[in-house]
Amino acid sequence: MNLQVKRVGADLRYLGKQAKCVSIKVRYADFTTITRQFTLPQPTNIDQTIFQTGTELLQKAMTDNRLAIRLIGIGVSNLSEPGIQLSLMNGTDQRLEKLNRAVDRIRDKYGFTAIQTGRTMQLKSPH
Repeated sequence: MNLQVKRVGADLRYLGKQAKCVSIKVRYADFTTITRQFTLPQPTNIDQTIFQTGTELLQKAMTDNRLAIRLIGIGVSNLSEPGIQLSLMNGTDQRLEKLNRAVDRIRDKYGFTAIQTGRTMQLKSPH
């Protein structure tokens, strides 16, 4: 899911948008499909915020149903123009925004997989 989140975040930043709502889609082994969404207190285009919200939604969906999962998707909605309310207590969101934009520039120049976080790197077979 983390790679999907990074693409969603990159698309939001490319379009100059922020999202207020994060949603997931889960399809179970029996083909039952559910969607869950959460409205954020502030619009965002920060990958880490979207990932954390999606993970919480997924964990709740997994506790509600114990079947094997065959598909997970993540999306955003309720888009708006950027306008972050600056926090006097914590500059984490501003630092993450700068970090994500720097990663976007590297990906634009060298390709999407040129830079990855540890979460998105696929484990390589020792063989």
